[in-house]
Amino acid sequence: MVPPAASEGETMELMRRGTALHEDDKRHVLAAFVHRFTMERRPQWARGTLYMPQFRDDADWLANTLFHVRRNGRLDHRFRGCQSTPSWPLGKGCAEAGRHLPGCEHVAG
Repeated sequence: MVPPAASEGETMELMRRGTALHEDDKRHVLAAFVHRFTMERRPQWARGTLYMPQFRDDADWLANTLFHVRRNGRLDHRFRGCQSTPSWPLGKGCAEAGRHLPGCEHVAG
């Protein structure tokens, strides 16, 4: 489906979930956005904290993240950011309860 054209002087921002990106674009965003926090990937900023993983894995991150795309659906490299909505696969509770909740043993590390 092709989105409608923008009116004169108007710009359109097109967003697409990561799961709907072209396979080459998926590989690009997974390599470029290295600060995502999944149960499989703990970025440097989260090490040593009780902060909870925001996503189960990279597939969950892609499913819950929007990227700017061009009208043809391919990634728009003019934009350097994305919009993620954490799925909190283990909940947010470990930050408050420390490592006392089941499943929180791995959080600080």
